[in-house]
Amino acid sequence: MTNKPFDYLFTTTFKIKSEVVDYLKNFQVDIAKNLVEGSLQLDDTSYLTEKMKSLFSDVTYDGLWKPDPKNSGEPIPIKITLLFEHKSYSYKWLSIQLLRYILEIWDRQISQKEDLTIVLPIVVYHGEDKFSYRPIPSLFKNVDEKLMRFIPNFDFLVTDLEQFSEETLLKMQLGFLLSTFLVFKHKRGWDFVIEHADWLFSYEKKEYDNFLIDRFTKAFFAYIWVVNKVEEEAWEDLKQKLPSNLKDKAMNFYDFIVQKGEKRGEKRAKLEKDKIFVTRLLKKFPEWSDEEIASLVLVKVNFVKEIRESLNN
Repeated sequence: MTNKPFDYLFTTTFKIKSEVVDYLKNFQVDIAKNLVEGSLQLDDTSYLTEKMKSLFSDVTYDGLWKPDPKNSGEPIPIKITLLFEHKSYSYKWLSIQLLRYILEIWDRQISQKEDLTIVLPIVVYHGEDKFSYRPIPSLFKNVDEKLMRFIPNFDFLVTDLEQFSEETLLKMQLGFLLSTFLVFKHKRGWDFVIEHADWLFSYEKKEYDNFLIDRFTKAFFAYIWVVNKVEEEAWEDLKQKLPSNLKDKAMNFYDFIVQKGEKRGEKRAKLEKDKIFVTRLLKKFPEWSDEEIASLVLVKVNFVKEIRESLNN
């Protein structure tokens, strides 16, 4: 389970093609109308640089854009990139980061000797304040009009979840996507989860494969568990609200979390014992090498080295 519950839930949801098709039909109608039907294919590659991973999660699809009816041309290959912004507030340098992201895609295509494709960036924003951004040209001060042609400029699309009421989302007849967008709108809202469990788990009534239900439910449970810091009693309250075929999944998830916590506790306890033992050996036998002590205690040499350095400081 990832340490970034937003990332885990977002990527799990949007790597299911049916959810992306529903998303485009309801939130990006112009793109949906211009896509060649059936052309969407998941590009299971993250184009985020290390620096960008703290800002976004990304899911990318390849698709074909319908040619202009006036021209008897071929469909145009495109990339649709869905970016979930980790920050819950507008980010001044967003357009710069998106440019960097697009360039990363093109750079990889060049290195793999592929044709460049047009990139359609879509940002999913979950902040409480209305989304706002500054195009790249507006980031420069006192620019002469004649210099504007030297500044990169491009467009991107945004889905600001705060602009969509619960009623509007429910009318869209969404599946997994409804659950994901609702909990993103109500961050750290355990009362909302309990009160509207029927909305959040309505995907169970849809005709999804059991495999997809299992995969999504695990990500969804992980998200609401981590974000809301749920205790056992509260989890039991949720279980009582769930459809019958999800109750066992909730119990299995809880057992998994408990076991994982116990294993972490055991690992921390062993680490502390090893640290105490190594410290005593270093104080009593400072002439022993790190390798000798590591071999005796059955730990890594670097573990001993770090303790020795801390004692010498």
